[in-house]
Formats: sequence, structure tokens, C-alpha cells
Amino acid sequence: MNRALISGMGVVCSIANSVSELEVSLRKGLSGYKNIQPERFDLSDNIFKSRSACVLDADLYSHLVQQDRTILYEISLNAITQALQDAGIELGNYEDPTRVALCMGTSIGGGHAFAKWMKSVLNQTYDYESLQMNHTYIARKLAKATGIKGGVSVVDTACASGGNAIGRAYDLIKDDRADIVIAGGVDVISYLTYCGFNSVFAISPQQCKPFDANRTGLNLGDAAAFVVVEKETAIAGKKEAYAEIGGYAILNEAYHATAPHPEGIYAKAAMEKAIQSAGVSLNEINYVNAHGTSTKANDTMEMKAIDELFKGNEVYVSSSKSMLGHTLGAAGGIEALITALAINKGFIPPSINIDQPVDAGHNVHIVKECQSLQIKAALSNSFAFAGNLASILLKQYKTI
Repeated sequence: MNRALISGMGVVCSIANSVSELEVSLRKGLSGYKNIQPERFDLSDNIFKSRSACVLDADLYSHLVQQDRTILYEISLNAITQALQDAGIELGNYEDPTRVALCMGTSIGGGHAFAKWMKSVLNQTYDYESLQMNHTYIARKLAKATGIKGGVSVVDTACASGGNAIGRAYDLIKDDRADIVIAGGVDVISYLTYCGFNSVFAISPQQCKPFDANRTGLNLGDAAAFVVVEKETAIAGKKEAYAEIGGYAILNEAYHATAPHPEGIYAKAAMEKAIQSAGVSLNEINYVNAHGTSTKANDTMEMKAIDELFKGNEVYVSSSKSMLGHTLGAAGGIEALITALAINKGFIPPSINIDQPVDAGHNVHIVKECQSLQIKAALSNSFAFAGNLASILLKQYKTI
């Protein structure tokens, strides 16, 4: 069985436009929370609990609107280009491009282009080109732009999409169906998405604070985050890997359309299966990058699952969403990337804004400020609507 190593990373989000910027922002505990530009969509109606989110820089978003009808393609290409450069890979010179694959996770996908199509229908101008710009269009265009000739996959498992895309990359490398896989997720908030989360009373009227006793809901966010996953023989002698993907689990709890099982039994099962597939022991894992949405239902069940799983073993927990917001289909991608970065650089990113941490048990430590720690192994969780659950086990890479 091949070992799957993360050799390169790229990111565009509300707090960074590169991995080096992201590390600085994480260490400082910076938030991307800001007012949503009125030109994006109108939130003036009183039905909206908030008019803010963790959004991209206004100039960058304006550029995307003018140059890219999908909005997702250009920032994805930016992040993928960063990741390939970071890994030292020029795909044009790769000996067998059919052994290079792409796994893209997204929830919104072609939604921005579809909205343009619907407006054109209402105006009777019928913009058929926008109608064709769906999930697979974006992925195919990315593959063409980068020279990928192997398998191209689009994963849409709601907010677990990015995590499942990286999990699929792990499977492709492990089973020797690819040498290199570019994997991650992308989503930029749409009006439809914002209205949807507002309608189920999930959006907080203030900055979110996962695992705080007085949390009031989530913030949405924009992001594109991709990693280069290589098999060990491909990376040998080229550069140090950020981390190894040791294991991965996917399951569906089939409990409710939007709510998780309140006792977290399936979240615990997902983490257990990821650990089992990696063949590591619980005492080797000292960090969990939680799904941590800052909603009462999610945070309560996830903390129960972590506390039950790690009973008797110390573990540190934080939620990147406190700084990035919930980036939907990109969440699992950017959070796995952050976990790999934390392993490589020896620090735990914080859950900011916490005033009164929830009761997490004696051995679970919620990290409120950036903390130096050598992380042997860590879990990155992604728990989504429709019961989609994913957990990735990442660990320090050591040659055997």
C-alpha cells in the first residue's frame, strides 16, 4: 500500500491569499469577518440576522465577477497553482500526465452561473453559456488549464465535500491509481446560500464563537484551498512533506436532513474508523481540528463525540471556522490544509472569541489562543447536512 503525502498547499480565503499569509493570520488569531459588499447581494431586508460574513477582499471579488462567471474557477486555479509551485511540480514536464488526478469538492458549484442564467430568463435574454457552467465544467476547465490527464472527480457532499475530496485523493494514492492528486474544495457565498442558512436561523448576528457556552450560530465564509497529495516514491528526495494522510473515513448517519445525531455517536464512529484505517493509537493523537460550526446542535454533539472517544487521553481541540467562517464545500479542504500546516510547523491554531468555554471534560482542552505543540497525529472533521460525515487522520511524516 502506498503512503499518501501532502507536498504542496495553496489557499485563497478571507484572511489570506497564500499559505504563508495564512500561517501568520492563524498564529495571530485574525478573523475575516466583515460587512458583505452591497454589490454582492442585497441584505437590507430586516429578515436577515446579519449582513456580515468572512468574505474575500472586495477588489478580488470584483475582479472575479468581471472575469469569471462561475466565480469559483479563477480562485481555484490560483490555489492549485500555488500548491503545485509549493510542491515543486511542473505538470507539463511530468512523465505520465495520466497518473495525475484532480478531486474538487464544492457545494455551491455552478450556482453563481446558474443564478445568471435565471436572471437572463427573467430578462428574456437567455444566457445559455452560463447554464452550461456547472460543477463538472469548473473541474474540466481546471484540468485543462493545469494539464491534468488522469481522473477528474467532483465531490458534492455538502459541507463535507472538501474533506471527502482529500479522502478520495488518499484512496487513489493508496490503491496506486495515481501518483499525484490535486485535491481540496472551493465555495464563495451566494445569495441563495445566505438566504438558506438565514431561514434555518443558523447565522449569528455577531462573530461566531465555536465551543463557547453563549454561541449564537455560524458565520459563512469564502475560500478555495487545495493540496498536492503524492505517493511516497514520487516525493522522495524532492522536498519535505507537510504531513502524511494516515487514514480516512466516510459514513452517513441517516438521522436527519440538517441536524446531527444529538449524542454524536456517528461522529465518534467516523473518527474511530479514520483512526483504525491509519493504524495509530489514541495516545498518538493530540489535536482535533473540529468541524466546530458554532451552532448548538453541532458543537454539543461533536464535543460529546470527542470527549467519549478520547476518554483518558489528553487532546487539544479548536475550530478554524472561528476565523474563516463556514466555507461550506471548501471547509474540509481548508481545515485539512490547516491541520497539515499545524503538524508541520508545530502549533495549534486557536478558536477565537471564546469567553466561556463549554464543558469539554477533563482531558479535552479547547484552545483559545495559538499554542506551540508538536503534533504527532491529528484529526480533521467535516460533518455536513444530509448526514454526510468525514474524518481525516493526518500525522507527521517519517521515513521508514
